[in-house]
Amino acid sequence: MPFATLSLAILAVIVAAFIMGPRWAMLVAGAAEALAAIMFPVGGAWWPEITVGWILAGLIFGFFLDRRYNKCNKVLLVNLILSSVFVYVIIHLFYMAGVFYFRLGAAFWTILLINRAWPFAVMMVIQIVIAFPLLAYLRRPIDKFLIADDEEEECSTVQ
Repeated sequence: MPFATLSLAILAVIVAAFIMGPRWAMLVAGAAEALAAIMFPVGGAWWPEITVGWILAGLIFGFFLDRRYNKCNKVLLVNLILSSVFVYVIIHLFYMAGVFYFRLGAAFWTILLINRAWPFAVMMVIQIVIAFPLLAYLRRPIDKFLIADDEEEECSTVQ
């Protein structure tokens, strides 16, 4: 059984959060995790608790990455980094602690830090390296088709 999996399904959640906001990002995250758990099971049966964790991750990505509040690429990059850190460290690491702590006992924290912290860090870096250029590239077509012409879309700079 592999102890770390690499999935690019989070990119669908990030793009949904950027284009449509938190509600759709939650729906995409829950559906992507549930489908992945059913179609490609890793380590056993589907656990609804982990799906709830991904739904919370979609909510966080939706709040941080909503295109209406990310007017320039610097803000988008900072929000992508903050949301990634928050999702991978707070939600997934400690949520997994709540799911698995009762099965493993007090040795869980050692196992968690050794076996789970570095895959989360690697996935967070990969996600930032792939997602930021993708969102920066998608900004112009999305703004062209989804935002009215009379709205101001300038990124304010400090003088």
